[in-house]
Amino acid sequence: MKALMLIVLVACAPNTFAAESEHTKFAATGDGARIAYYPLGIAKTVPLIVVAGGPGADARYMRVRGALDDLARSRSVVLYDQRGTRASTDSNGSETVDQFVADLEAVRKALDAPTVDLLGHSFGGYFAIAYTARHPANVRSLIFLDSTGARIGDVKQLLADTYPDRIDAWRAARAKLGRNSTTADIPIFLRMEFVDEAVFQDYREAVRGHRVNQEVNDALRKDVAERDYSEQVRGFKQPALVLHGRHDAIIAPSTAWALHQMLPSSTFHVFEAAGHSPHIEQPAAFVAVVLPFLQRLDRDSRR
Repeated sequence: MKALMLIVLVACAPNTFAAESEHTKFAATGDGARIAYYPLGIAKTVPLIVVAGGPGADARYMRVRGALDDLARSRSVVLYDQRGTRASTDSNGSETVDQFVADLEAVRKALDAPTVDLLGHSFGGYFAIAYTARHPANVRSLIFLDSTGARIGDVKQLLADTYPDRIDAWRAARAKLGRNSTTADIPIFLRMEFVDEAVFQDYREAVRGHRVNQEVNDALRKDVAERDYSEQVRGFKQPALVLHGRHDAIIAPSTAWALHQMLPSSTFHVFEAAGHSPHIEQPAAFVAVVLPFLQRLDRDSRR
């Protein structure tokens, strides 16, 4: 686990997205937590629940540069705050994958949705796997975006190879992070996520000053260390889309390829000019791949 130092712990809405555009709702969990969620679209489709990375990241980072909002123009898209972030119940340092699966299930129930589509980015893909392993009948499809695989120990990172001149500074900065750190504490990490310098600058401004909860990140990384969902993933029957940025140093494309090979009904797509967040670097190209995939599922379900 030492090699897997951090998987996307950044977040914020772009400045163009006003808080008034969000309608905050809350889902109650069995252990008394409150999970905030945000319906972005009004179309009556199977909800696409976005499972953000981190863990410990404010999910609004997924909206930077508008790809999810474009999807929400024609379908139901739902973001939610994982516990320990933003408006949801705060962390206590003992968070587990099982809790995060239960939180996602609470959101699904609050939506009154028999089935959902799941889009997991980075570590969020791992939570999507864990949820589907527990509740396979509730998941219509899976979209993995620069995601981890079924076992965290198999995730390959290229940070030290790609950024040998920055890796020591990043390790030193990461060692100082706590439960109330902010994105201002991790600029060196943010830069390693992107290929396009202009996009990075826009993104850095958009996420400026938002909370980074390293406490929940550490708790979850400890819990996943010995878990292995490989057998369950090989048995997933849901249609799946495995997406990855060609130049992702946070999670190497080989990790995505291995996940694609494990999933019996998956399609693999690479964004050639993107790093760890293709939906931010290439939002139009992202929508051009994801929207037809979901629309085909809609058509198939009406037959």
